[in-house]
Amino acid sequence: MFSASGHPHLASAHHKTCTKLLRNQGLFEIPLLCFLPLAMTYLSHPPDTTLRIVDEMGALPESAAHGSHTAHFYSSDSLLVSDIVQCLGATLSAGGAAVVIATAAHRAAFEKQLLSHGLDLAGIAQQGRWLSLDAAETLAESMVEGWPDASRFAAHIGGVVDRLTSAVNATSAAEKPLVAAYGEMVSVLWEEGKTEASIRLEELWNELAQTRSFHLSCGWPLHFFARDMDGVSIQRICAEHNHVIPGQGYDSMSEDERRRSTVVWQLKAQALEEETHQLEAALLTTERLASVGRLAATVAHEINNPLEAVINLIYLARQNADLPESVRSCLVLADEELQRVSHIARQTLGFYRDSSSPVSIAVPEAIDEMLAIYQRRVCRRQISLRKSIHPELRVLTLPGEFKQMVSNLISNAIDASPQGGAIEVRAWASVHPVTGAPGIHVVVADRGPGIPEPIRLKIFTPFFTTKKDLGTGLGLWIVKGLVLKAGGFIRCRSRVATPEAAGSGTVMMVFLPCVSDPAAREQAA
Repeated sequence: MFSASGHPHLASAHHKTCTKLLRNQGLFEIPLLCFLPLAMTYLSHPPDTTLRIVDEMGALPESAAHGSHTAHFYSSDSLLVSDIVQCLGATLSAGGAAVVIATAAHRAAFEKQLLSHGLDLAGIAQQGRWLSLDAAETLAESMVEGWPDASRFAAHIGGVVDRLTSAVNATSAAEKPLVAAYGEMVSVLWEEGKTEASIRLEELWNELAQTRSFHLSCGWPLHFFARDMDGVSIQRICAEHNHVIPGQGYDSMSEDERRRSTVVWQLKAQALEEETHQLEAALLTTERLASVGRLAATVAHEINNPLEAVINLIYLARQNADLPESVRSCLVLADEELQRVSHIARQTLGFYRDSSSPVSIAVPEAIDEMLAIYQRRVCRRQISLRKSIHPELRVLTLPGEFKQMVSNLISNAIDASPQGGAIEVRAWASVHPVTGAPGIHVVVADRGPGIPEPIRLKIFTPFFTTKKDLGTGLGLWIVKGLVLKAGGFIRCRSRVATPEAAGSGTVMMVFLPCVSDPAAREQAA
């Protein structure tokens, strides 16, 4: 357990936000964002008790030439005691010496198990090969004003190692004295909040190992490192050791148990990698959306005043009694659309929130208003337009959001339609297929080239567009957001023409519940 080739080293850090997956799948007993790098070493390199993994963080401490310095992270006292007793028992049975510098509870547990293994601790202690010291009391002998003192540490701890070495020399003819040590002084300092002093104490152990030969294991409770920021501390601790043990009683497993555990850990590592990529993609999207939001606020601020001026001019123009009725109707429609743009600008700036309740609107009239806006584009491309909407159909919703949704769907259908193509707009009363909540279905269909499946899976993703310089990739994402906000859903069906089957096109279907209460909307969704 304490040989120089006994345990793997810490590998490079992994994405910390994946710890939730580790916890959910039971890989660790406590949620440790900072302990993930150590886990990934075992996951990417199947462990073996005789395998050494080169430390990616730099050269090993000097103590490697005179023994080993092991960081033993543990979440269970019973597993810690079991692992440490294996080393202590093997060392003492081979005629070596051992010292335990630990809490009273751990020292009692070590002694109990060693006695149960048939070791005569009293006799071994009389030979000078066994010492059991209190961690806090021993630590006090090496401290000056709350900081580990190099000279006092070398004199006190060095003296302990020298006495054990002398005892081994008196009872064994071995060329190299075998001395095993287990210490918790570093964890005592860490628990007191003296993290830098704890790291310094680890350094003093390494300095002592340059002149003495011993194998040291330091106990580190995992609950010390439950914060995100502790990842750096974990790496600093591991940098002072040439072996790292992640706990969970790995060394006490049988060979078959290790192999089974390795397979499970590798599967979890694969799941970790996949979720890492998803989290990174989500973070990138969030950052881009934040940038777009800042830009949108700037644009909204700049266009707000000109919008008010245009709205006032249209109002004055409508007061002219000599205007033809056709021109007056166009001005009315233009005024309504400018009001909608102004509303969006105020929302973007945060100066205005739509606190109004949903109202009952006539669906045919709302859709006709949106079709009128795109009439020029439809005529220029000679697209035939077909409507199938019940004249009495109504829905309880926010008018502006409903029109914005319909507008985006119609605009996309026009862009997808070839010259002389056809677009069909249908709406009918319906119910939610799961909850049975009353509502309406709105369908916008085109006979364009269709959307291949790989692209269809991405069309509701922000910034994804197939229109190159013409599109922002936000239209369908906005539509989906509005629909989900209302408690409905949106579906896309599309077919691409093939040599075997002619005909292509895309159908966008939206369901909107006729409810205004937020709780009811959530239930409908």
